[in-house]
Amino acid sequence: PAIHGYIGHWYRLSCNMQDKTVTIVGNLYWGRHYAYAVMAMFTTQSDPPTIKKFTDSFEVTDTNK
Repeated sequence: PAIHGYIGHWYRLSCNMQDKTVTIVGNLYWGRHYAYAVMAMFTTQSDPPTIKKFTDSFEVTDTNK
């Protein structure tokens, strides 16, 4: 989700590790003084709406930082 005053993007990365596929999804934000990341990593097929609900459930409470 967009946060006013921050540059952000949603990312998804899948890679094979030994005999399993690892997927990492998350939101990355860059502010004036700090960078924020909310990431989820899983090895099995997961319910995409549940993962998105988790990663979108975080927010910056003090946008002046």
